[in-house]
Amino acid sequence: MIKNLFTTHEIAKFCSVDVSTIKNWINEGKLRAYKTPGGHRRINRKDLMQFLQDYGMPVPPQIKEEKIKVLIVDDNKDIVDIISRVLKKQKWGLKIEIAYDGYEAGVKVTSFHPDLMFLDIDLPGVDGYKILHNIKTNKSLAGIRIIAITGKNISETKERILSGGADIFLAKPLELDKLVSMVAKLLALPQRKTKK
Repeated sequence: MIKNLFTTHEIAKFCSVDVSTIKNWINEGKLRAYKTPGGHRRINRKDLMQFLQDYGMPVPPQIKEEKIKVLIVDDNKDIVDIISRVLKKQKWGLKIEIAYDGYEAGVKVTSFHPDLMFLDIDLPGVDGYKILHNIKTNKSLAGIRIIAITGKNISETKERILSGGADIFLAKPLELDKLVSMVAKLLALPQRKTKK
């Protein structure tokens, strides 16, 4: 799993500057941070990545050395291709694996251990609800974020999916801007501005 919080000392080292410079950036509102009860500043990965992007600074290898892993599970190859293409277009450097049925998804969840999983609920064989239940009741799989997708956009389905442990529900046909926004939010990643 990726590291999501950094100290001012760590960021100073990443950016090859003094800690006082990092504190100045925070005080000037350039870099968002919060204080712990002990008065120490902490910077969220999402805010750090946004700062680096805003000021055209390179992303240090210590931050991006561990690729975020995404598993896309859907029996519809077109949906898999769309999600994969949209994620790659963001240039987040994600490591993407694919599964086309429930059995293959179960194997890849344990072997690949994704940070994020797109899970089609309407799968042949082992359905998405069963996979969702298995992930949420297995402590070794804790921390996997799940975006459940289905063609059944009814409130009862949505409620069942979210109460089953999915982080987000997306209905088909997929709204790609919303999909990108949800991934960025879940994984604390900077979102590329779409050209108008």
